[in-house]
Amino acid sequence: ILFFFLRSFYFLGFELGPKAATPGKRIMKIRVASRTGGPLDGSAIFARNAMREVELFLPTMFMFFGSAMRGQDDLIDKWIWLIALLWLCLFAFFPLFNNDRLRMGDLLAGTWVVRAPKSVLLDDMSVRTDQSSGPEMTSHESVFTPAQLQVYGVKELHVLEDVLRVKDPRMLHEVAQRIRMKIGFSEPYPDGDLAFLTDYYGALRGQLETGLLMGRRRKDKFDASS
Repeated sequence: ILFFFLRSFYFLGFELGPKAATPGKRIMKIRVASRTGGPLDGSAIFARNAMREVELFLPTMFMFFGSAMRGQDDLIDKWIWLIALLWLCLFAFFPLFNNDRLRMGDLLAGTWVVRAPKSVLLDDMSVRTDQSSGPEMTSHESVFTPAQLQVYGVKELHVLEDVLRVKDPRMLHEVAQRIRMKIGFSEPYPDGDLAFLTDYYGALRGQLETGLLMGRRRKDKFDASS
């Protein structure tokens, strides 16, 4: 009984916490989550862990119980081992027979175990990286006019951010040429296409954020309401 409470409250205690994971799950970067997308509740955690008793601990106990009966009735001993082994195999291979690879406890509780990698903040796309001097902020305002920054909206800003993260040279050149033609920018840019797009991204983002502070949001280049 003591062992039952120890192993039960071990899983319950950690999985009811904010991380929804035992120390082992945290090491493997996984956690328990609700299949509906909502918050985990105590009943779901209790159900999935109570089923672990049926799936694992009860048949294991029967196998040890069979070992304790050796010398008394060898036939009963063999039957207990066989039944316990079949029991374990049934639940061990159960995830192979459903699309989401759920064990019985997760299926009944409405939960599943998902990956929970450590979040890493991405680089700020408005910061131009100089290999010799490191990252530094560029002065966007002195390069582009307000009229040139009013051509695009939030949708195009997100597309440009994706282009800057991929950093494909051919794509950078094509996008830079398209933006130059669209905004009427004919001045030479000696630092290259990546620098041009990085500076324009920073200036455009600053323009759009300023508009948001004034209650104006330009959704895309076709939005004339703002």
